[in-house]
Amino acid sequence: MAPEVVEAFSEEATIYDKRCDLWSLGVILYIMLSGYPPFVGRCGTNCGWDWGEPCQECQNMLFESIQEGKYEFPEKDWQQISSGAKDLITRLLVRDAKNRLSAAQVLQHPWVRGVRILSVFVSLCVSLFLGTGTMVVCMKHVGITHWVRER
Repeated sequence: MAPEVVEAFSEEATIYDKRCDLWSLGVILYIMLSGYPPFVGRCGTNCGWDWGEPCQECQNMLFESIQEGKYEFPEKDWQQISSGAKDLITRLLVRDAKNRLSAAQVLQHPWVRGVRILSVFVSLCVSLFLGTGTMVVCMKHVGITHWVRER
């Protein structure tokens, strides 16, 4: 969920546009490459949040984490990941939507153009984004979960 969506959800703002899907692409790429999300919310109790149970405190902490927009590339998990991949994620996970890469810029990014399977995946995501505004569907279309585990 992009910061502007969190703001709309918490009634701090009332509008957002399709650029929030580009934030989501950054989150998806981060998860694909590391196996965990860049933003988390954990209250520290055994509330069940990690297993899909509701926890208002965890949700609020997650929203705060997203709105702060601070994330890291821990060396132990990211040392084998190229600087190009990190650059793309960094340019997508930009707090101000006006400063995020556009869909066209993502397709021209050197990392996307240099990774064949990823290029197909991102192209499909952007095509779906431009056509329907929904990128989650693209993961099912290309079997990306299987590819990530195989990689």
